[in-house]
Amino acid sequence: MVGLQQVDQDVIEAGLGMGMTQREVLWRIELPLAVPVMLAGVRTALVINVGMATLAFLIGGGGLGVAIRTGIQLSQNIVVLTGGILTALLALSIDWLGGVAERLLRPKGI
Repeated sequence: MVGLQQVDQDVIEAGLGMGMTQREVLWRIELPLAVPVMLAGVRTALVINVGMATLAFLIGGGGLGVAIRTGIQLSQNIVVLTGGILTALLALSIDWLGGVAERLLRPKGI
């Protein structure tokens, strides 16, 4: 929604003034201009999900959170650090992949 709301109204009016229908304005003007904002939101959500998945151990889901919890319980800082670094690397990798997808899916000229 934010991506669609940020499209300049003058551009939309220009499309309507050229005889485009509302549907054509949406598909040819609004959505292509909103794609970068929408993809940035998806990318942010993916990174947040990595952090939330780390907390899945709290409900028996396993994952890297188990290593962090075990390290805390056994007072082994190296295990906590390893789990944290692996989680951070996973989040950074997913962010990088999201950036690549964002560059590939962005319409030409925007």
